[in-house]
Amino acid sequence: SQPVIWFTATEKLLLNDTWNVKLNIQQRQFVNTPGSFQFLASGTLERKLNKNFSTGMGFMFFDFRLANPADGDLVDLPELRPYEYVTFSYVRNRLKFFNRLLVEQRFQKHLAGEGMVTPNYHLNHRIRLKWQISIPLSSKLSLIASDEPMINFGPDIDRNTFDQNRLIVMGSYKLRENLTLGTGYMNWIFQRVGGKSFDIRHVWLIELSHIIRR
Repeated sequence: SQPVIWFTATEKLLLNDTWNVKLNIQQRQFVNTPGSFQFLASGTLERKLNKNFSTGMGFMFFDFRLANPADGDLVDLPELRPYEYVTFSYVRNRLKFFNRLLVEQRFQKHLAGEGMVTPNYHLNHRIRLKWQISIPLSSKLSLIASDEPMINFGPDIDRNTFDQNRLIVMGSYKLRENLTLGTGYMNWIFQRVGGKSFDIRHVWLIELSHIIRR
């Protein structure tokens, strides 16, 4: 169990009523492990199919810096991650519901013998299911709750088919019409490779989201 501070910045460009482009940057800082972090940058192209359904695809660069178990030095494990998804959202009695099915292709480097990083990327896959509800408390403030379990599959997946789960409760405040600040708590649980033990991370979320309309 360990605490994490997770910063997110998102820029969304609405091209028209059907298409939008989203850029996202995240920095995940591990409080009790100096120098260890996760950084990612992603770009997404999304198409709105109708009032409720949207689909999209994108690409993410992910870097995990952690302590090498062989000598304690920090080492970077990069990952290249294309992804595709479909969403279903609707409003009922002022409550906003959001559902997403996302599939990732994960090209990863791993730690090998004597703490060396593998020269080639390994390909595995992951399915992510997300359910979210937004409860408006005022014209600017909303309460958001979500859950996102993730399932692994691929040649390197043996006992850790369940990858992780993210349970989130947070508040979202509209600073301006196109600028939103969110903060809250995430309970982040991982299954280790052996399949019999889990890591729990208590995460403080800080999110900034901006929208540009053409």
